[in-house]
Amino acid sequence: MSLPLMDYKVTHVYHKNWFSKARVVINRGGTRSSKTYSICQQLIHWLCFGEIRNGHFLMEGRVSVFRKYRATSKVTVMREFEAIIAEYGLGKYIKKTKGNLNFTFKNRVVEFMGADDLAKVHGYKANVVYMNEADELDYNTFRQLDFRCTDFMIIDLNPKDPYTWINTKLEKKRARTKGDVETIVSTYKDNPYLTAAQISSIEYTKTEDPDYWNVYGLGQYGKVFGLVIPEIKIVAEMPDQLKYKGAGMDFGFNDPTTLIEGGVLNRKDLFLDEWLHASYMKTNDIDVTLRVMEFPRRELLIQADSANPGMIAELKDRRFKIQGVKKGAGSLLYGINLLNQYNIHVTERSANLIKEQTKYVYKVGKDGSLTNEPVDAWNHCWDGARYYGRGNLKPIVPINKRGQRHGTV
Repeated sequence: MSLPLMDYKVTHVYHKNWFSKARVVINRGGTRSSKTYSICQQLIHWLCFGEIRNGHFLMEGRVSVFRKYRATSKVTVMREFEAIIAEYGLGKYIKKTKGNLNFTFKNRVVEFMGADDLAKVHGYKANVVYMNEADELDYNTFRQLDFRCTDFMIIDLNPKDPYTWINTKLEKKRARTKGDVETIVSTYKDNPYLTAAQISSIEYTKTEDPDYWNVYGLGQYGKVFGLVIPEIKIVAEMPDQLKYKGAGMDFGFNDPTTLIEGGVLNRKDLFLDEWLHASYMKTNDIDVTLRVMEFPRRELLIQADSANPGMIAELKDRRFKIQGVKKGAGSLLYGINLLNQYNIHVTERSANLIKEQTKYVYKVGKDGSLTNEPVDAWNHCWDGARYYGRGNLKPIVPINKRGQRHGTV
């Protein structure tokens, strides 16, 4: 079956993807930068002609497009893919099969899937994988797909979260250590087909909301609005010569029990290291887990959640140095302000401490402004860090205990 001649418009983003030779291509871009549209064009070109990149031919094979959920894929990236097929007049040539999720031509298939069924991902194989809005997925899903992808992978995202695995694991680490990652940064300026009204709306955010502009206008990693712990630095490990050494423990059961080690260097540099983050932990589970991990139970004094004196007593019986932390009115915000007076460094192994930092936020009032009350979620590790701080740290400047957020002491 002969295809009609196609004279389609492409952007710089299309060309950069087309000529890339990297194993992993990250498309990090702002709104309306044409990244998703350009990648769909590339896949449709392959479906029709067998050329997936410049000079890279796959005359038969499979390309898998993933979102976190299949249902989301159907109404987002697949809808855009299908609209381009219709725009080029290819609907009668490219067959839509298997529950209307596969697009086939000759011996080539582009399929749309959800990564919500991890068993399906584990048993999968494809020539090319495209992870759309990949920051919604986790690093383990990426790794499983990487193992099962024979040629190359494409990733796209709006860079809302600077601590996403795409940045920490791929852009900052794998690109340097393995050298097979290319990052294509795109903005609305890479899309010459926007209207003046669209451009004006995007550029308005430059003064109206600079953080939003940084992400959606410039395609750069941004900051999350209203973070309780606004900034941390990732380090390889806890340094030697720390002072004010200790630990903090927050008890949970359905919620995780956490244990965070802390110490201070140069009077204002706080270092934190995550030892434990696990649910359904009884006293014996905590004891055995930390024994295997060789936690220095007789050296570090643990400041623990005083709401559970029974657990504290049981851990004392197992030779942990542990005591209940002092609590009282205003202690939550006091502890947060205390931590934020220091330059906070977190070890790279502290995955949950790092993740919580990006999600632990203040409540927003009805008028859209931040309140002084944190949302009671994504705080289990930071409660442990806060308990450590209450037992070991001194304010660098006096802290008002009436409940001001950080920056108002």
